[in-house]
Amino acid sequence: MEERTLTDFLETQKTPDPDRSVPRPWYNRFGDCIDYQTEQVAVVADRIDHHLTIYRSVETNAAIGFQLKDVTALMEKYKSQFGVMFSTRDNTLISVTSLLLTAFQIDSPTTMKKRTGYEQALKNFSSEDEISLA
Repeated sequence: MEERTLTDFLETQKTPDPDRSVPRPWYNRFGDCIDYQTEQVAVVADRIDHHLTIYRSVETNAAIGFQLKDVTALMEKYKSQFGVMFSTRDNTLISVTSLLLTAFQIDSPTTMKKRTGYEQALKNFSSEDEISLA
């Protein structure tokens, strides 16, 4: 009988890495949040409000991404304002731009920091607006 090590087994089980040359937002179902980062560099998290955190480059302090929390709650609470792009029994495709705009409108007062934070999130966002919640 052929002997195989755990490393050999894990090598055969690997799935191909997604193309990381094009930054894409992704839904973290365990954290119920959307993460997006345009550069793979060290970041500082700048909390804007309950829903939005801007990722800033340690080197340049430029906004290079964001995290948007409580996606499911935002979708449930604001169904009438929020655009679900496509939905099946197993998957839902949502518009990240619509979700950002919905989060901007709620809860805390609109301060300069909040307005600037959401503007930076939308400005740095990729053209691929729809993401899967599966």
